Amino acid sequence: MSGRATFRQGTFEATGLETASVDAVMTVDALHYTPDKTRALAEIARVLRPGGRFAFVAFELDPERVAGLPYWEDAVPDYRPRLEQVGFDIVRYDQIPDWRHHVAAGFGAILAQREALEAELGEAAAAALIMEAAVTTELKPYCGHVLAVATRPG
Repeated sequence: MSGRATFRQGTFEATGLETASVDAVMTVDALHYTPDKTRALAEIARVLRPGGRFAFVAFELDPERVAGLPYWEDAVPDYRPRLEQVGFDIVRYDQIPDWRHHVAAGFGAILAQREALEAELGEAAAAALIMEAAVTTELKPYCGHVLAVATRPG
């Protein structure tokens, strides 16, 4: 793959990629952390070639539950209006089955294994993960967990 793949650093809002330069974009459980979802989606639309696909998994956030929390800025309870606003055609938009159970089980396991995580990851890295797990299990900030596919019209 070394002749076909490259690594570049950027953000959702500023990828550094050329306009209409990629066939597809994929993100899994990261989009909901970007501070400006509309700018991020507009950037993804910009870098996609006409007919290109954007597939993502993301949590939908309850704006009332995350108000004032810095790592969940710009809470989006439904990505469809934003996708359409920046010009995407939505192909699929599906709630992931039993997502609430998976969130509770995953973050519950993190909290239960705090000492093991600190030993393996170090105190600082484990603290960030444990804090997210604690906040998530207490606040229940999510109102959905979606798998979506959208296309850039050609």
